[in-house]
Amino acid sequence: MTQQFLAVEKVDLVNKVLDMKKVGFRLAQICATHLDNGLRNNKPKPNETYDGQERRGKTMTGSFYILHYSFVKDNALVTFRTVLEPDQVLESIAFLYPYAFLYENELHDLFGIPVINMNIDFKGHLYETAVKAPFATSAEKEVKQNG
Repeated sequence: MTQQFLAVEKVDLVNKVLDMKKVGFRLAQICATHLDNGLRNNKPKPNETYDGQERRGKTMTGSFYILHYSFVKDNALVTFRTVLEPDQVLESIAFLYPYAFLYENELHDLFGIPVINMNIDFKGHLYETAVKAPFATSAEKEVKQNG
């Protein structure tokens, strides 16, 4: 099996997913994690950047999400990695892959990531958790607690 990891800017994500659909790839999974340099005591050095790349002209510090969208066809696995800042909204891909609504509801319920245009939106009730958005970045948790 061949594996490929590609950095994709958030603004290009839906179009790149459309390209995968057009050539016959199926969506295998969407996952997320967050990096919070304040919580991990992993402060970047001056001018250090995420993955060695500048994101929109600035160094990624503080809290942000890393999303992975993985696609499979025959013996090929392609994963798109995109960075999402806590104040950004994610566009649904469920119009291309209808079953993506499960992954997208997970992103919303567990990480607090707003996803727009979902075909099925559980409105925060796919999972009933003791803490709302338990995996949200510290910046997002602060907003949710104070908001």
